[in-house]
Amino acid sequence: MSIYKFPSQSPVQEVLFHHANDRPPIALLTAAEGATADQLSVIRRAMGSGGWNCVPVTVGGKDQLQVSGFQKEQQLLSFMRNYHFCEGEPEFVAEAGDHAKRSVSEWLQDKSLELSGWSYIVGDVSLLASGIMSGRSKEIASGLFYTAGGAILARYGNVKTEHHLKEVAEITGEYLQKQAMELPEDCGLFSIMKEKKDGVLPTIDRFLTRYPSQATIGIYSLGSISMLQSGLKHGKFLDVGYGGVATAANAAAILLPEKCKRDQHEVPASGSPVNQWWNWMQEKPLRMVGAAYMVGAGLLGMSAYREYKDNPKQRSYIFKFVTAASYLIGDALIAISSKEHTNADGTFDKDEQRRIEALVAEAISRQPKELQMPLLHNVAGFLADQKEMSGTSMSIAKSLEEQLMRMSNNPWAMRADSGSGAAAFLNR
Repeated sequence: MSIYKFPSQSPVQEVLFHHANDRPPIALLTAAEGATADQLSVIRRAMGSGGWNCVPVTVGGKDQLQVSGFQKEQQLLSFMRNYHFCEGEPEFVAEAGDHAKRSVSEWLQDKSLELSGWSYIVGDVSLLASGIMSGRSKEIASGLFYTAGGAILARYGNVKTEHHLKEVAEITGEYLQKQAMELPEDCGLFSIMKEKKDGVLPTIDRFLTRYPSQATIGIYSLGSISMLQSGLKHGKFLDVGYGGVATAANAAAILLPEKCKRDQHEVPASGSPVNQWWNWMQEKPLRMVGAAYMVGAGLLGMSAYREYKDNPKQRSYIFKFVTAASYLIGDALIAISSKEHTNADGTFDKDEQRRIEALVAEAISRQPKELQMPLLHNVAGFLADQKEMSGTSMSIAKSLEEQLMRMSNNPWAMRADSGSGAAAFLNR
């Protein structure tokens, strides 16, 4: 935590930065007592126009503006100084406690899907080359399918939480609009909805961001089926074994749901060995897939060795050896990965969850008084169903109600009376 306290003449009295692991910081701005609605309105609009998300919040009974989307403290502070949003030399206070860095094992766990994707791409391209050199069309098809799946993991396997936060904000905005609620143009949720891109490609991008492992396993299923067909066609029973094992593992991974992180912390109920095994499988289905893939990669390596013994002059076996070795590395990484992105540090921390709750509270605060509480409880139930969010519908409703009750007194939520004072302030 870093705190910058500015002299009394500064429109912004205090800027507090929160840090969490390797995520970008969150800033909480406190207005000076003499700051006008015009000044605070233009500060918020200026920051919003730079692509940063700004939303009025109440934290520990203190009314503030929460700003996110920047990468470093000095990026925000320099912007504020350039526009005279803060004046004078600040008093700086650094507090330990939230600058924690990931350990090597935590970093590897977080990056495992992405790294496995790159490892698979090496093997997939080698498998494709093996199929081309040997003239086996089904093996070529497998290489193409696998390359596509590896590319998805490499691109979407470690999408930052910021993307998921924006997605949850978008679907929450859509939910509110379906409740016949009109989003005011000067609220933060409207700005996010305005930037949302529609169409086939953005929809596919959002789907792959939310379900990278599921999409990859689906594509890998097509590749393993092609490998199974290739083995049957050419009488290569080790390839048949590889395709069969991989196909069965993929089917199990698709059908077996993974427990949410919050459910995994529950004390497991005593039961039969079968129930305990089932609970273990649901905690992380991809470790079963990784183990099955390793068996398949071993069979693929044996198939390459058999090709070498049968015809050393046919160099396609070299690429198949490379494929087997690369797959083993990727399989080990898959085995420690989570199927659901929310179990791989994709859940919101308290600052990120507050961003969603404050966005919703601000939008609801602009609705007629008699509609506010019914809307609040409806959207609380909706948010509780989002895997990225923590808490029950009751706890989320309580947080939303607290933000809503304080919104009318939050100086950052007040709308300016005119633009003339704001323009003068901005052009100083």
